[in-house]
Amino acid sequence: MFTWRCYSWQRCYYKKDNTMMNSIRVKKLWQGKFVSLRDNWIKAGIKNGGLNIFYLEKSMYLNVNQLESVLLSKPSQTISSQYKGKYLLYDVEFGKNDVRQSKLF
Repeated sequence: MFTWRCYSWQRCYYKKDNTMMNSIRVKKLWQGKFVSLRDNWIKAGIKNGGLNIFYLEKSMYLNVNQLESVLLSKPSQTISSQYKGKYLLYDVEFGKNDVRQSKLF
């Protein structure tokens, strides 16, 4: 059974068998097919063993190897934070089915 804990409109964590999985809910896709991920979300996904991305009723799972390859690619933008510091945005094609990708649900 899943236990959901949502701390904001965009980041939700759920617990399954005492493991924490990082999940992101996005509102928009860039050019209708790319999701923009912050570098700190990707790093948290690597630390927690994967990242679930939700858009409307569709979902996509990125494992640690895929997240590491995203971090090695060139970021699409550098954004100045409203509060402090800067963060990088990385674009990933949403919904691209990989035959090696296992179904989560």
